[in-house]
Amino acid sequence: RILAGADRIKLIATGIIDFREGRVTKAPQLTAEEVTELVRSAQEFGKQTLAHASGEDGIARVIEGGVDSVEHGFFIRADQLARMRDRQIAWVPTITPVQQQIKHAARLGWDERVVSNLHRILEQHAASLRKAHAMGVPLIAGSDAGSLGVAHGIGLFEELELLERAGLPALAVINAATGHSAQRLGFKELFGQIKPGYRSRFILTRHAPVNGISNLRKHKFVVFDGAVYDSTMNFDTAGL
Repeated sequence: RILAGADRIKLIATGIIDFREGRVTKAPQLTAEEVTELVRSAQEFGKQTLAHASGEDGIARVIEGGVDSVEHGFFIRADQLARMRDRQIAWVPTITPVQQQIKHAARLGWDERVVSNLHRILEQHAASLRKAHAMGVPLIAGSDAGSLGVAHGIGLFEELELLERAGLPALAVINAATGHSAQRLGFKELFGQIKPGYRSRFILTRHAPVNGISNLRKHKFVVFDGAVYDSTMNFDTAGL
């Protein structure tokens, strides 16, 4: 992957949640030793490692292996959050895909038992998210775009709203989507903050998102590398 030009290395350390059972039912796909070696190899080339992991066992292994971030992290324990804080491992909670399973339950054929599982999973995830914020775990907003019902780009709006609904203060949500993510993901370009020397990527709006994340859906001007776009305009986003 590195020789092919990958910017970052994603490790698929576990399977996905079995919604019928309401838990991760399969054993992790990577051992802690394998994760450690993969992380070491990536670091030799200056690459970050992002680990898809849910379930206590799989999460434990990627934390021990020293990845840069945990993607999804469903069923994470409080002591694991503490270790992530201490090692400054970021968490990308990706609430939207599970919420979409509830939204499309009828089409997917989920019965009341499965829907109950989905609600329980989200309630537990929200509690973990509040703990993570209180403990100082680095949080990054990510929608898991491409999952059922999660569109690229626009799906992030829903993720931010769900993070707020789960109990994160609006400012923490904004930070997770801007400065924190830009800093943690180690982009070569300087953006994510408004300061001299940084690329001009920000919005201008009369509807302050710190007063409610849903305000991001309202009228705004988007400044992107010096060009100004009105959110009511239709324009080609190719290349952005």
